[in-house]
Amino acid sequence: MFDTEGRTRRHDPERRERIMRATLDVIAEQGTQGVTHRRVAARADVPLGSMTYHFEGMDDLLQHSFSLYAQQVGDHFDAIIAPANSPEQACKALTDYIFSPFWEQPRHITLMMELYSYVSCNPDMREQVKRWLEGGRHWLMRHFDESTAVGLDAFVEGLLIHRVVAPAYMPRERVHTLIRRLGHCTD
Repeated sequence: MFDTEGRTRRHDPERRERIMRATLDVIAEQGTQGVTHRRVAARADVPLGSMTYHFEGMDDLLQHSFSLYAQQVGDHFDAIIAPANSPEQACKALTDYIFSPFWEQPRHITLMMELYSYVSCNPDMREQVKRWLEGGRHWLMRHFDESTAVGLDAFVEGLLIHRVVAPAYMPRERVHTLIRRLGHCTD
């Protein structure tokens, strides 16, 4: 392939996703306020023009990047929770999810907090995050009634934040006991 000046174009089918991953890296390091086209292009090792070629603007870039992140979190949730076949196993799986190495990385908590902050100011993204949360609740409703599923989902989301601030206050045993109580689980 040649451009209009006869130069060979670089075929890079993964450029768009690489830009989104680089955006998440910048968000994790500097927050959404630190995201600029120049920073992301440099981080993704792409020409600056790629930013506007692949995304309509900053909001489009942030929305697609956060969507990629939500998919990563959803895949992680599914991998741990899906094998559960009973409420008791689901309670244990939720505890395993909270204490998984994924959430031990400060990057993921920062991205989650930035996502919620961004959503609070950007109604267009709110519906997408709402669908993401409903997916997790839908899975929980395989084992729990709707009210319990909503409560467990909110507890897990809030607990992830609390573990950043005071991890010693929420040891695994205490968390598992609380999840079992909320889920009406018995051993």
